[in-house]
Amino acid sequence: MKRRLLMMMAAIAGLATPSFAYQQGDAVYTFNGKFKIIGENMLTNGDFSDGVNGWTGLTGNAVPTDTFSVVPAGGPDGMNCLQVSMSGGTLGTNLHNSANFRQSVRLTPGNYVFTYKVKALTGGCTSNTRSSGRNDNYQDVFLNNSGKSPYLSTNEADNITSSVAAYVETEAGNWMTVSYNYRVEADEYVNFEFFNLIQYDCFADFGVYPVEQVGDDRLLQDAVKTLEAFVADETNFPGAADYLVGPIEDLKASMENPDLTVDDVNGMVSMILGSDGSALQEYLNTISADVSKYFNYFTFDDCAEKSANKGAADGWTESGGRWGVSAPWSNYSTRHIFADINGGYGLGAGSQYQSAFLPKGKYLYMVQASAYQYYTAAKETYIVDWYNQRSGLKYFINADSVDMADVPTWKANTYFHVFNVANDGEQTLGFYRAANEAASGNDRNRVSGGGQVHFDNMHIRILGVTDEDVERFFLENNLADAQNSLKTMIDSAKTVIADSRYIWGKDVLQDSINVSQGIYDQYTNAVQEDIDKLNDQMPLMRDAIRDYYAINKEYTQLGDDIAAANKLTGDETRPNGKDELRAAITTADTYYKSLNAQSERDSLQLVKTDSLLNDAVGDFYLANASYQTPGYITLVNDDFTDGTNGWSVDNGTGTAAWKASDVDMPTYKGRAVVFNRGVTASDNKYIVKDVYIKKTGIYEFSATCAVHSSSWSEIGENQTYTYLIAGADSVNVITKGDGSKKQQIGEWDRFVVQTNIENVETSEGLVAPHYLRVGLVKIPKEDGTNQSVNIICFGSPVLVYYGTKEEYESGISDVEVVDTTFDVYNLNGMKVRSNATSLDGLAKGIYIVDGKKYVVK
Repeated sequence: MKRRLLMMMAAIAGLATPSFAYQQGDAVYTFNGKFKIIGENMLTNGDFSDGVNGWTGLTGNAVPTDTFSVVPAGGPDGMNCLQVSMSGGTLGTNLHNSANFRQSVRLTPGNYVFTYKVKALTGGCTSNTRSSGRNDNYQDVFLNNSGKSPYLSTNEADNITSSVAAYVETEAGNWMTVSYNYRVEADEYVNFEFFNLIQYDCFADFGVYPVEQVGDDRLLQDAVKTLEAFVADETNFPGAADYLVGPIEDLKASMENPDLTVDDVNGMVSMILGSDGSALQEYLNTISADVSKYFNYFTFDDCAEKSANKGAADGWTESGGRWGVSAPWSNYSTRHIFADINGGYGLGAGSQYQSAFLPKGKYLYMVQASAYQYYTAAKETYIVDWYNQRSGLKYFINADSVDMADVPTWKANTYFHVFNVANDGEQTLGFYRAANEAASGNDRNRVSGGGQVHFDNMHIRILGVTDEDVERFFLENNLADAQNSLKTMIDSAKTVIADSRYIWGKDVLQDSINVSQGIYDQYTNAVQEDIDKLNDQMPLMRDAIRDYYAINKEYTQLGDDIAAANKLTGDETRPNGKDELRAAITTADTYYKSLNAQSERDSLQLVKTDSLLNDAVGDFYLANASYQTPGYITLVNDDFTDGTNGWSVDNGTGTAAWKASDVDMPTYKGRAVVFNRGVTASDNKYIVKDVYIKKTGIYEFSATCAVHSSSWSEIGENQTYTYLIAGADSVNVITKGDGSKKQQIGEWDRFVVQTNIENVETSEGLVAPHYLRVGLVKIPKEDGTNQSVNIICFGSPVLVYYGTKEEYESGISDVEVVDTTFDVYNLNGMKVRSNATSLDGLAKGIYIVDGKKYVVK
């Protein structure tokens, strides 16, 4: 990189008390730190003591005397100044005719400060935006290879290559100093360039000085202020003076030393105020317990850097968006949390927070913060307003929050507060930013709602307790948790062992209960050894219960199915086949009641008996099938808990494969299989099952589906060439996109397809005698090409039998004549008539009106 900014940024500083031209050894402050002058002013006639000698206009012409005048002793401390008289100048886009002046200086590699003083008649914001209509009150300092104005030539080498200036907010009637620090890495020119200036504004004391960075005593002042606040709060921090008065005096004495280095200052601040062995931490260790370690990633240097809007830092939860993790900046010595949005938008309300289980008490919460806003401009929307503080920053524990006052723009301040936490439990802490409104219009003097906020160096302590007290709290809570977990498992085992539905394995389970009860009674001390004993026994007790369930699984399943079948015989809406069902129940019940704890467990016979009973139940449903009492046909693995096992799928692998997953969306919640690929995916897909059927008649297959293409730009129905099938019949699966053109699912919908099987041996659509194929398929388009569909979802499949066609239709009502109109749909969900008053004139078949089915004969 040819050149770089010191301390990560170029910045400006307005000093309240103006001074005369800088001499060697003088200190200059910028927003990046403190710098010592080590050489003479390299600028020609920066104090205007020789009129305007050395200065030119934009085109190299002499500075016109009717546009500018040098006012003797009109500047600060009796120096001369240059005043804009404007009698010959104009404001506008013809910049070389405006009030303008410039000078360039060739620099060799090194550190420099560029500085000048300005007094504005009315105040306001300067500009450094080089675009038409955005150049009023333009005051820039920039580097290039030619030393010429960019407005002189279209030659790429002459154009601006690096501006170190920012917008400056001038105060009406008062002199202020503008200073920029910069590190030059190769020979080049620094250019002071001013144009479209405001009448009667004055300029003085321009300088380009070689400098070296020294320790910034403002950081020492901040440390003193923080320590003095601790000493002053004798209620929360008794005896602080004994530990901190000495360090405070050392800091104050150090401020008098102009030769402190950056490392000297940083070392002193860390030694006195830091979190590792500092004077403040030594004191706090005597009155409190540090509980920062119970939270995740309190040192953000362990977190990955990420730009704004890329999410919360590791271990944290965010709200409001625009968060990221920044590199070290200003006096932030590590990576830290920040949020940012440009000047064209408002940085909305947001927070980052995390929780830890901790005891009640008085919590000392320390944190660093800084924030700034951007000036709004047509394109240059990242120009920092270093002068106005952003409000609305808070830090909080649970529902108790504290405002951060006077938050600096260019460095971090340390804030601390003592929060009263009333209850043991999850304690949530974090930071909050209030919303800033978005900017409107193109007024360059307006501060926008965009900007940045920064937080770092959190520290959390509980006052009045020791580390041992906190550790005891955790041991006591961990002991209680371990005891409760084991006790719950013991009680569960006692309950299940007393249940007469389970007949095998009671002695083994009782042995586990006895061992667990003994451990529960013996290990009662809040020490890690007792907690480990309880925790180690808990999974053993749980496994014993699981083994007990497992050894009785087939037996209890048979008992449950017998009870359900007995209840089914009382269903008055299903009168057919009850004698056959009762016979099957008697056979199963006789075998079930013959078993006891001494019986040999025959898993195969239990499963076989239960299967015969379930077949009889299925036959009973089929014998009574009608529109009102459909027969439900079992689909193995219909909830996809076993992936796609039991279903036939295409041979896709990796990202081209069906994958079972849990779905939680407003229009579908549950298990489903999903094909999800990139935006150009056009694979033809299928997931089907061949189901054994016994009877002729109407079969209805339904499923909840979603099909999406990232090419859909509108919210509406789109052709997918995906179909729900049952035998030879199918229904077009058309679902809505969300209009986002993103690779994500839109709405899920329920689709239904019916087929009439007239002969279970030979009907069209059977893949083999008695085997009906149901499922979801995506096929090629009419021209043989494939539709681009990147997401296909299939869930909750159901197959029912309604009896013969005649039985089915006889159960459907004729449509009633009503006063209101209605829409009519076919079984495929397609609208066939709008605002109808009857079904007259429709082809024979079954139609849906207001969710009910009607037949046209």
